[in-house]
Parts: sequence; C-alpha cells; structure tokens
Amino acid sequence: MLLITLMEAIMLLAGVANPEELDESEIERYTALSEHKLQLNSASRSRLLSCGLMDGYQVASILDYRSRTGNILSFSELALIDGIGAATAEALKHFVDLKESSGDNFTPGGSLRTLGGIRGDPWNAGKAPEYCYGIKLKVEAGDRAMVSWAVKGSWSKPEFTPGSFSVLYNGKNGRWKIVAGDFNARFGQGLAVWSGFSMSGFSSVSAFSKKQSGISASTSWSSALRGVAGSFEAGRFIFNGGIFIDGLRGLMDYGKKRALSPYGCLNMNYSWKSGNAGLSLVAGPGSCVVSSDWRMGWKGLSFFGELAWDFPARSPAVYAGLSWKPAYGWAIAANGRYYPGGFSALFSGAPGQGSRNRDETGSGLTAECPWGSVAYDWCMAPSGKSDTHRIIVRGSRDFKLAGGQLGLSPGARLALRFKTKPSGELRTDVRAELATSYREWSAAFRYNWIQCNGTAWLWYAEAGRKSECWSAWLRFTLFKVDSWDDRIYAWERDLPGGFSVPAFYGRGLRRMEREIPGRAGNEGHTGRPDAHHPAETGHKGRGKPVPFQRGDKCKNKPQPPDGAAAAIHYRVLGFTE
Repeated sequence: MLLITLMEAIMLLAGVANPEELDESEIERYTALSEHKLQLNSASRSRLLSCGLMDGYQVASILDYRSRTGNILSFSELALIDGIGAATAEALKHFVDLKESSGDNFTPGGSLRTLGGIRGDPWNAGKAPEYCYGIKLKVEAGDRAMVSWAVKGSWSKPEFTPGSFSVLYNGKNGRWKIVAGDFNARFGQGLAVWSGFSMSGFSSVSAFSKKQSGISASTSWSSALRGVAGSFEAGRFIFNGGIFIDGLRGLMDYGKKRALSPYGCLNMNYSWKSGNAGLSLVAGPGSCVVSSDWRMGWKGLSFFGELAWDFPARSPAVYAGLSWKPAYGWAIAANGRYYPGGFSALFSGAPGQGSRNRDETGSGLTAECPWGSVAYDWCMAPSGKSDTHRIIVRGSRDFKLAGGQLGLSPGARLALRFKTKPSGELRTDVRAELATSYREWSAAFRYNWIQCNGTAWLWYAEAGRKSECWSAWLRFTLFKVDSWDDRIYAWERDLPGGFSVPAFYGRGLRRMEREIPGRAGNEGHTGRPDAHHPAETGHKGRGKPVPFQRGDKCKNKPQPPDGAAAAIHYRVLGFTE
C-alpha cells in the first residue's frame, strides 16, 4: 500500500518543499523511473548511483547489506538499513522493485512511446492567438538500449529545430554504458560539473546535499550537454567521462551565432562501507576546474562536501555540510559555502541561493519534525553588493477519517526574505493550503498572500477524479498581482510528460481547466510544451519566466493593464505505447 503520492515521493527525494521548486526535466526523470522500476536486489553499484534516487552513502549501505544478508525482502526491511529510514523507503516504493536477484538487472523486450501536445491561447489579451506544440518519441530495447527525441516550438514562428536527441547503450549488468547526443553529467556536489536541474535554497534537509548520478541520457526538452559520454564500473571504482561542445545546441536549435567551445569532463568515484569520495575535472578553452568531493555517514549522521580549484583564475571554492536524523520524521542539517567572484562556474550547480556558484558566501540551518520545519539561510556576496537573510516556517498534518477513506491535509507556510543590502527590502510570503480526498475523488484549496513592493494575493480551488483509465480536473483561480516583483508561482496540472509552473501577474480570473490523459499513473506530472520555470523558487541559470496571463513577454518588468484580465487555455494530447 502506498502511503504517499508520486508527487510527494518526488518532492521528498528531490529535496524540495513544494512542487514550484521542481522543473520539467526532474519530473520527467522521476516519471520514467516510476514506469521502469529499478531492481534493487540486482542493480550494480553504477546503476544504483546513476538513477539519482539515493546518495553515495545510501548506495554503499545497501550494497553492504546485500553482501551480508542477501536480498532485501520488504520495504520495512529496507527502512532499517543505515541511511535509508522509513520516509525514504516509503518514497522508494514508487521507483524500485524488490524482486529476488537473478544476476542480471536488465529487462528484456522493447517499447515505443510517443507523446504529443498542443497548447493554444485563443484569447490572448486582445492579441493574435498563440499556438505551441511539443513532441516526444522514445524507443527502448528493454533496459539495454534507448533512442529518444524531443522537440517543441511555436506556429507563430515556424522554424524547424532538431530538438533534443539521445542514444544510450548499456552493457551487461549495467556496469558500463555509452551516450551520444544530449546527456547530463552530475558529479559530487556540483562545484565542477552539474548539468540539468539544480534547485537553490534550503527549505528542506534533503536540499543540503546532492545525489550525484554521473553520466545519464537526457530525454527532456530542457537544455543539456551535447556530445559523447560514458561510464565504467570496476569493483568499488566508477569512472565517468564525456566530451561536449558548449554553444552547439543553441546554434542548432535557435541559430544563435556564438563561438563553439569544446570541453571535456572526467570523474572517478570510489565507494566503501560508510561513504564515497571522488575526483572531478572539467576543462576547455581558458578554463580548467578540478574538484574533490566526499560523503561519509554513520548511524543517521552524514558529512558531505566538495572542494574545487579554478586554475586560470587561481581561485578556490568550497561547500560543506552535515545532516543528522536521530529518529523517524526528525532531522537537522547545516552547511557553509564560499564561492568567490573569480571562480569559473560555467557548468556548476552546487547548492546555493544564487543562479551561479560565484560571488556568494553563506550558511544555512534547517530543522524538521513530523509536523513541520524551520529553515534559515544567510547569503552575502563577497563583493559587498548584497546581503540577504531568509526564513521559512512550514507546518502540515495528515488526518484519516471514515475508516481511512477520507483524507484531510491542512498546511501553512511563512517565508521571509530580508535584504539588508542594497535596499533593505522585506518580502513576506504567507500560504495556506488544504487538500482532501475521498476514494477516487480529491480537492485542493490554496490562498497565497505576498507583501513586498505592494500587496499581492492568489486563491484557487481544484477538484477532480482519478480512476484506473482516466482522470479529469477542474480549477478556478483568482489573483491580484500589480507588481512584477511580487509575482506568484502556482504549480498546476497539464499535459502528461512535462511540467507547468506559470507566473501569475496582473489581475484576473484563471480559466477552468480539464485534463484527461490516455493512461493512468500520471498524477502530478503534467506540463505544457513551453513550461515556465520560477526564477526565485529554485532554478539555476534561467531568466524571468513569461507569465501566461499576459500577452506581453514581460522581459522588462511590464506594467499590468487596468481592470481585469482573463485567459482561456486548452490542450490536445496524444499518447501511444
């Protein structure tokens, strides 16, 4: 029996406090893992690390337990393994299988999966209608090989782009693999190389440390490294390497004329019973960064970090932290970081508050209990340009009534951000939520109030039904956001296979929305082909998102029109497998 939903499991493993902190590529990665579960009792060390579900210490604990006692027979047994715990074991139910080991983790057979979506805005604030499309194609030969292609665009700008493409081949037992096309490289804590999704902020204990996955194929619309890469496992060692060309994807997809720069990345990781350590290198024209990362644990206590050196700039960078989980539902974590302004952070994605790991010094502390959490983070630019304090307090409880058939989950969140430099600005964000469910029916309500440049608020009510073969949802939203700096992000359901977190700005009424996927199991994993990404809730290297409510592109803090505004939105979905 699953006690938490798929979205809740993703949030726990990804280390985020709410869906607005996720992005499309992470949702797609976790969705693929839930549809093709990992065989936990037969997976190799490389396979366990590359899936990104567990950190190096957890992987080492599982391998040690398997070598001493044999197969893991239940999730209750998995929860007793050092470094796992009941909450993580419950979340892993969505992604792993506990079948007895057969010596080969690979599943025979093949599949063809296609996903297409069309998004239209027939009423676009008095402007011409906008229509966007997105297509994804994936061909798999069991777990041995995979070919994927994803492309999106707009009919208002009918320019062909090759999109994202990747070819993957796994060796026997997953001990080696090679990827051509778009791939992600995620090493250590991300100081040297971390491509793809990288959240900022420390609203949960899980956000303090990264779960490195080494080399993996990218099947998302989102940007990744483009080139050739591979990995190889030899005993307790795992070797990763890749060659990619910076600027190639921008040239091929958008015609951006910029210098094409070849780069190479290497990583060596060694694991033992109580942790792992690694060395990483990324080098290219005028750039060479070397780093050493580590993670060690013992009975709920974990110590992790990474130290990097930029040779051309002669500049160091360091990130270190520790976490402690004394009992079920209780945890505390702290960190310290130093990213000087001269440090080259072209491909980095280490934990922090800024969009890049440079010109930032700070520390954070977060404590969690079964009914809530308190987080504090201080961040200062060594150049003296900014000094920011953040405090986040969250609380929630789950209640089961009517013999467990009726569920109630009230929650509240208070977030304060105080900038002592340069403006002395205080931003207050208050959120109250209520989710309820009865058998196949569910409803959710949220009120968000923000005080910063002005006063902004948003309210929505959502209700729906999810059965074995179909689901439908209705949502009604009211909002008043007069300042672009006070914009409010709200995750919402959309097309399966993507993710949607639009920015609400202006004044108006949000549409009724409906979703009827062609298959079950996509709860909470939806999005439109041109999904927007929050700039403040945790996504590195992105600019300001385009608020869907306005016809303007809002690149230069647009002014909201007088009166009310409304948007009508529809989707068309095709899915085969």
